[in-house]
Amino acid sequence: MPWRTGHLSRGRFALISLTLAVTNFLMVFDGLVVTVALPAIQRSLGMDALDAQWVLTAYTIPLGGMLLLGGRCGDRFGRRRVLVVGMGVFTAGLVGAGLAQATWMMLAARALQGFGSALAIPNTYALISAISPVRRRHKAFAVVAVAGGGAAVCGAVIGGLVADTLGWRQIFFLSAPLAIAAAVVAPRLLEPGRSHDGPQRLDGVAAALSTGGLVLLVYAVTNLERAGLWSRSTVAAVAAAAALLGGYVLREWHARTPLLKPAMLRIRSLRAAIAGMPSQVAAYVGTVFLGLLFFQQVRGYSALEAGLAFAPLGVAAAVGSSAANRVLSARHWALFAGGAGVLCTAGLLWLALAPVDGSYATSYLPGLVLIGFGIVGAVPLNAAAGSEVPPGDKGTAYGLFETSTHISSALVIACLATIAAVQARRSAPAGEVASLAAGYQLAFGITAGFALIGAVVTVVLGLRADHSGRAALSASPDLPVGEPAAREG
Repeated sequence: MPWRTGHLSRGRFALISLTLAVTNFLMVFDGLVVTVALPAIQRSLGMDALDAQWVLTAYTIPLGGMLLLGGRCGDRFGRRRVLVVGMGVFTAGLVGAGLAQATWMMLAARALQGFGSALAIPNTYALISAISPVRRRHKAFAVVAVAGGGAAVCGAVIGGLVADTLGWRQIFFLSAPLAIAAAVVAPRLLEPGRSHDGPQRLDGVAAALSTGGLVLLVYAVTNLERAGLWSRSTVAAVAAAAALLGGYVLREWHARTPLLKPAMLRIRSLRAAIAGMPSQVAAYVGTVFLGLLFFQQVRGYSALEAGLAFAPLGVAAAVGSSAANRVLSARHWALFAGGAGVLCTAGLLWLALAPVDGSYATSYLPGLVLIGFGIVGAVPLNAAAGSEVPPGDKGTAYGLFETSTHISSALVIACLATIAAVQARRSAPAGEVASLAAGYQLAFGITAGFALIGAVVTVVLGLRADHSGRAALSASPDLPVGEPAAREG
């Protein structure tokens, strides 16, 4: 059912929007503080450069692999309930990471965080997407985006400050009070969300197959630099990943109650949003991962200095997000997202071509600001993903949408870490700093190309999206049709 908020006061609706925005704030904030502190974590736990990226991917892989399950849980058992449980699990992972004494303990805790996020994220967006009228729904999406921009600023600066003064362990304890507060407040403010009366069986095996396949795929990518493309370990990892992911597809194809209903894939706006999101992810995650390491390892910045250098990106994202609602009302969402992708491309090219010894103000700041405004393209993509999905299946739809987001994140980190390492090794005769710089600049350039392709794909598919997806759903016996969805732009 739609969540009608037109009768609510501005103050209460603002509280609801802020509560829902906490999820996005925590996920962005956690990603930034961990990335800023990654060199310190790497030294403390004795990791090499390629192993250190697992601190990030150990979180994103379970998140990406379990999102469909999390969305389906919300559709079946109530989105508010599953959101609160997810916040609790995420908090447990934060505490575990802060107390980790060995690499395996850190990776296990990060995986627990990922599972908690997989429960919380799709149900947060499903609750927002059910808000009626559309004007308030757009405002809620904009608040969530502004929270993400604010988290980028806070995460970069606070992460650097805490890592330099109190130590990297404290960065994980910073988020726990906010997550607990959101879990306590949510039942008082949020609608329960729709709960199906049908069979309560959920396919955990399918989720485990997809997650296992993703783990092996990322391992294969990171193993290329160490062992080579045709080494036994790389080939075995690729074969095993293909087997597990193939098993997932077969299981879903024959399942009576699949995690993903086939009719969902016929919704054009959802398909277009899913196709456009990976390039946004690559622009943001690539800049965060490469940029923060570049500032510390090549430019010689401390963690705090790197965080401060990175803060303008978050400021630009917050400013751009605050205007997103007005832009969405005036322009087609696909044109908004495509234009944002072009800004990301320009910013990444700026960083790729910047002289290593250039001044921050002229060589790096403009690129970071362009990318900050560019990643606001996630706002129209989020709005479009659920615009034509029936109310009872919005959790699953956002589970699918966020799956593409976080699987892309895991693969982007793995690929860019490998590209940078390979290029750095080839440039080793030029010296350590010059070789690292060459690796990071190549990775920035490749990411720029991907962002441009994504912008074009978003515009082409987005402008073709219409209500034919709803017609397909109406003709499909396996997916109920809810209220007519308003066009997003």
